[in-house]
Amino acid sequence: MNLLSLCQADTELKKVATTKGVEYAGACPWCGGNDRFRVWPETGRYWCRGCGKKGDVIQYLRDKRGLSFPDACRVAGREDKLNGGRAGGRGPSTGARSAARPTEGPGPWKPKTSSLPGEQWQEQAGKLVEYAAGKLNSDTWAYLNGRGLADDTIQARRLGLLPAEKYVKRGPWGLPKQLTQHDREKDLWLPAGVVIPYFIGGKVARVRIRRQEAVEDRYWNVSGSYMGPMVLGPEGDVIIVVESELDGFLLAQDCGDMAGVVALGNAQSKPDTGSAAILAKSKLILVALDADQAGAVASWQWWLKTFTQARRWPPVGGKDPGEMWQAWVDLKAWVGAGIDEYKTINRIISNSYK
Repeated sequence: MNLLSLCQADTELKKVATTKGVEYAGACPWCGGNDRFRVWPETGRYWCRGCGKKGDVIQYLRDKRGLSFPDACRVAGREDKLNGGRAGGRGPSTGARSAARPTEGPGPWKPKTSSLPGEQWQEQAGKLVEYAAGKLNSDTWAYLNGRGLADDTIQARRLGLLPAEKYVKRGPWGLPKQLTQHDREKDLWLPAGVVIPYFIGGKVARVRIRRQEAVEDRYWNVSGSYMGPMVLGPEGDVIIVVESELDGFLLAQDCGDMAGVVALGNAQSKPDTGSAAILAKSKLILVALDADQAGAVASWQWWLKTFTQARRWPPVGGKDPGEMWQAWVDLKAWVGAGIDEYKTINRIISNSYK
């Protein structure tokens, strides 16, 4: 097991020096920061200037992956450190079992319950989605195709376009009355942009609009929308976690036979009770949040600490799956590589006790 590859599964590293051997730097997998974590592949050592974590590949597997010393030696290919392969007894420790067969479920964190909108809201949202789907123009088709989405996917997901902003009455949507500072009743604002609906049970549960204006809050949730993560595909052994719904659609399109997808909406969002239950049943969670988002390291760390089966699997060739597709990266091969790494570690541990 290569130390550099192992560390790169948990944090993004870049080459920073070659004067005294190749040196890599990045955020610490334990305490974050910028470039405080150092790895020297030639000597097989790592060290964090912040929290002081240090050691070799065996120590990393023990501290970060929860393996016992005997199992860390086996995964690292260093059985020579086991005094003939008998150190630590024949059975795996609690830590090894946790790594080989991850516990099913999150830790002390408690997910919140997301509420579905009422029937009035769903009826009006359905009308809006169908209207927007009929307004797709060539520029919007080109934009969505440029994100890797096939025409069939665009139609099946009912993606659409609001060519101009709208103000509608809140009452027909079943939304409570709101007043302005002049005691006038507020309307419901629907900004112009790409309409991204999310269906649950065949009905519209959320409408998110990618606004045409280049503003900081580019994505707008229509008031009353379901605010839980989007879950796509099978509830199986492997789940990929991404930020954007459009990236979620892309992965479900290209890799839906390999994994399910959870799209958070933003990197800081957490699973709700429904998505947490699906994640808890999985054997492997590939956390593929946008590589350039502020707070990305903290988000990755949260996932790795909360779900023992989570593995950091950053996008390559771009900051997200959409940019990966634009860079001609094979998304199926990328997902497959993440699954293969997980299987390799578990196979090494399993074979050690046959």
